Amino acid sequence: MEKAYNATTPLDDKVKLDLVTDTEREADPREYQAIVGSLMYIALAMRPDISFAVAALSRYNSKPFISHLAAAKRVLPYFKATRDY
Repeated sequence: MEKAYNATTPLDDKVKLDLVTDTEREADPREYQAIVGSLMYIALAMRPDISFAVAALSRYNSKPFISHLAAAKRVLPYFKATRDY
């Protein structure tokens, strides 16, 4: 986390979170669900500013793809940039 870049928003506005075509690989559902579950806890307990991102990411808990996992991991550098909020 210390080497992560800073992100000014939890989700990238240019990334479309959709069900993707068959050309993209599926991500590990357990890893994805663990990240989204942790983000959901953080959103409910301390950081309501990420609630929209968590809601958008949680739609793909049953069948996440690599792009969904990358979007979930992008929320983590947002915490580094906004640690003083």
